[in-house]
Amino acid sequence: ERIRIKNDGKIGIGINDPDARLEVLEDIFIKGSSGDGDTGIQIRSGSSALSNQHQIRTGGGNGNMLFLEAVGNTGIIAMKTAGSERLRINSSGKVRVGSGAATYELEVQGSGAQHLLIGSTNAGGASLVLDGDSNGDGAGTDYSVIQHNTSGNLVLSADNPSGNAVMMFKTGDQNEKMRLDSSGRLLLAATSGTARLHIKGNGGDGIKIENSGGTNAACIDLKNTLSSYVKEYRIAVAGSDGLYGTASSSFVRDQTAGVNRFEVQSGGDV
Repeated sequence: ERIRIKNDGKIGIGINDPDARLEVLEDIFIKGSSGDGDTGIQIRSGSSALSNQHQIRTGGGNGNMLFLEAVGNTGIIAMKTAGSERLRINSSGKVRVGSGAATYELEVQGSGAQHLLIGSTNAGGASLVLDGDSNGDGAGTDYSVIQHNTSGNLVLSADNPSGNAVMMFKTGDQNEKMRLDSSGRLLLAATSGTARLHIKGNGGDGIKIENSGGTNAACIDLKNTLSSYVKEYRIAVAGSDGLYGTASSSFVRDQTAGVNRFEVQSGGDV
């Protein structure tokens, strides 16, 4: 016996007692007759129109693509394991790994801590490429990258077609608090500056360097490494190190007026 039709209309192929309308033992092979590879299975509810059936089919002209399609303006593709939804693609193409409808293009959501892994199995590095500047293809010079490189270092890079991309840091109220510009200047609460470190604040804002232990001081080292003019100074507030210089003098300069207001000469004279 190869096929059986029960008195309730259920059909079994290789099955003597089918439980569904059609039950087949082992494989089913569906082949198109036109040669274009556009062949598949169509599924619809009893109340839906013929034009609104869901489909599992091949495509791509020569059948090299597999389509899983939920048709209609509100069509959803949902996948379940162990009776629970694990992944959903809504009608807008937004994907949530977890259950429910996604608000963003890609979401990972669930109870407890959630993790997203991008890993290289042969130490080739791992990167997250962000391209929101031009056409979104992640090519050329118009994208940014968060990378864990082959040396195990975390690399943040920003680029744009003009070669002057900056890194901006926002906290709290989403206002910019820090910027690293394309010339390597670090700007705190400022968006432009000419110094390597530029700090802008209100009232009593400033710089604090604190030594929480040990015998050495909390200090600032100033060093000129030009071969013909090597000098180094340290400004310290405590500990065994004080203010010192390896050559010439130390002075406080009124930059606006262009004159020195206080100077300690190399011989110790003030």
